[in-house]
Amino acid sequence: MAAVGEPAELNHARDALALNLELSHAAGERPGVSSAQLRRVRAWRALRLCAALAIPFVAGAAASLALSRVALAPGARLAPPRADDHVPRALTKLAFGSCARAELPQPFWRPIVDSRPDVFVFAGDIVYGDCLHTAEGQSCAPLDEAWAKLGAHADFRLAREAALPIVGMLDDHDSGQNDCGAQNPFRSYAKRAFLDFFAVPESDVWRTRPGLYRSRLYDGRAPDGARRVTQLLLLDVRSFREPEWRAARAPAPGHERYEEETGVRALGASILGDEQWAWLDGQLRTPADLRVVVSTIQVLPLSHGWERWGLFPHELARLVGALRAAGGGAVLLSGDRHLGALYKYTPDAPQRPPAQYPNSTAAPERSVPAARARALFELTSSSLTHAFGCTTERPCAAEEGPMLGGRPLVHENNWGELAVDWRARTLTLALRRASNATAADGRRLGDTLLQHVANFDELGM
Repeated sequence: MAAVGEPAELNHARDALALNLELSHAAGERPGVSSAQLRRVRAWRALRLCAALAIPFVAGAAASLALSRVALAPGARLAPPRADDHVPRALTKLAFGSCARAELPQPFWRPIVDSRPDVFVFAGDIVYGDCLHTAEGQSCAPLDEAWAKLGAHADFRLAREAALPIVGMLDDHDSGQNDCGAQNPFRSYAKRAFLDFFAVPESDVWRTRPGLYRSRLYDGRAPDGARRVTQLLLLDVRSFREPEWRAARAPAPGHERYEEETGVRALGASILGDEQWAWLDGQLRTPADLRVVVSTIQVLPLSHGWERWGLFPHELARLVGALRAAGGGAVLLSGDRHLGALYKYTPDAPQRPPAQYPNSTAAPERSVPAARARALFELTSSSLTHAFGCTTERPCAAEEGPMLGGRPLVHENNWGELAVDWRARTLTLALRRASNATAADGRRLGDTLLQHVANFDELGM
């Protein structure tokens, strides 16, 4: 919600700039970088961010000029674009998960079906079938075989026979190449294989879009008797991302494989690309009580060196700023990490562990006035079939940071669940695992590994 007397775009700019500065403190202090170079990078970073944030103002002015020729009521805004899918009922439960090998057992389908969600969202790595470069050329036979195995999988057939609504997004291993971005040579082939597997009609917008981003609107009367609107946004973080992630120069905790982009390449770095950003900005004009945003890679975490939005700090700042400016509550769902976790971003508190700041003055005490400090949660669910457990050979993944709030990382197979109680005004975020536990009516609902109940006020709903 905008502060009194200020347009939402101004608050959007303030939020994004504050987060960008927060992210920059630990990322900018690099050995061998002079203070003059650092000042130039920060100046260019600020200039680029200001230019990006000016888009809503420029677009608004241009729209006003164009619409002045028609009978537009004073104070009216551009109508939001239509959602790709419209479901005429209120959303009360959503299940999701990521990272599933088709050659492994998938016992999670039975309890997911029995829990009766409105939809199951595949948050990437639906199958594992990396394509190959061979002497004869490129081969995606492993990808084709993986999709065929999933289609024949007895556990997955249970979900299909139960008519469980399923929607999904590709990540890297189902796109044919690990950690891939816009340069993935197998991107078009993988997209076609995905759409063919789920029998997406040739006339569907997914067939003609250059990427796979998609929106769905759940709009109907909820159990509390009121009309409730939930917007589901699936982001494509693979088709347009460039440049490639910056490899860590000295792998260490927090920089296990990659590190944040801070040099000249950061000025043009993008995860979503211009076309998808324009689409997302338009979709966020849609009034909604709750927005559920799916990113196949993690968004909020700042304390590890694997794939995450924070490797391109400007993109992370822009996304968080856009969600906060859109109004209503917002929740992020992600996968990829082969572990489960729940993060909570509160704009009026530092988001990095103190040890990651070069000095005590680098960690800002506040970035946004407390009155506007709506919480943003991210629930990561991974893996459905092969989470990275804790062994002598592979110790538990470690991660610090205030956003975890002392909650443990989940190191066993899991799926995620989002449940909305419109009467009680609460949203429950949970990670569950398959088990033989049954409800009184015989349904298998699984065991709870992690759970958090947030009230609507905390989310700004």
